[in-house]
Amino acid sequence: YGTEASLVRKLAPKIKAELSKYCTVEILNTARNWYYYLQTSNYDFTRFDYIIELHGNAGVYDQNGDGTTTGVEVFVTTAEKYTTVETDLVKKLSSFGLKNRGVKVTDFLVISCIRNQGVSCCLVENGFMDDKDDMKVVHDNMDAYCKAFAQTVASSFGLMGNKKPDPVKPTKPNNTKPKPEQIKVEKY
Repeated sequence: YGTEASLVRKLAPKIKAELSKYCTVEILNTARNWYYYLQTSNYDFTRFDYIIELHGNAGVYDQNGDGTTTGVEVFVTTAEKYTTVETDLVKKLSSFGLKNRGVKVTDFLVISCIRNQGVSCCLVENGFMDDKDDMKVVHDNMDAYCKAFAQTVASSFGLMGNKKPDPVKPTKPNNTKPKPEQIKVEKY
C-alpha cells in the first residue's frame, strides 16, 4: 500500500477539497520532513486557527492481515483543554471499520511546536501502515473516508451553518485475500 508519505499525499488533497467548502484550507509543503525541519528551523504557525497533522502509524508488522484492524487514533498535546473535535473525528473514522484507539495526549515534537505558538492542533494516525487490514479499509474507502474526515471537522467546529453534510457510508469490506505480489510494504 506504499509509504506513510504516499498515504498522506493521497489523503491531504481529498480532505482539502471537501473541507474547502466550509473554510480556507492550506496544505503545507509535503516535500518537507516537518519533524526534522522543526528541530532546526522556526515556522510561524500563528496565521492558522487549527492545524491537522496527517500520519500513518506503524509497529504491528501485520503485512498479511489477520482480519482485524489495529486502528485510528488522534493525538493532542498536554496544552489542549478540549478534545471535542478530535473525539468526533476518531469516532467517525472508526466507523469505516478501523478500531477506535481514541484521543491520546502526547507532546510529539511537531504538534508541540505548533501548540507552543498558541495554535490548537492534532495529529491523526490514519491506520497502521504495516497492517494490511487497516490499509485496505483506508484505500478501499479513500474518497468517502476523506469526505467524512472533512465533514466531521467542519461540523465539529460549527462551520457547516445550516447545511447538512451529505451522507457518507463506508463500502462493505472485501474479504478476498490479495495475491502476495499485491502487498508492498516499504520502510520509511
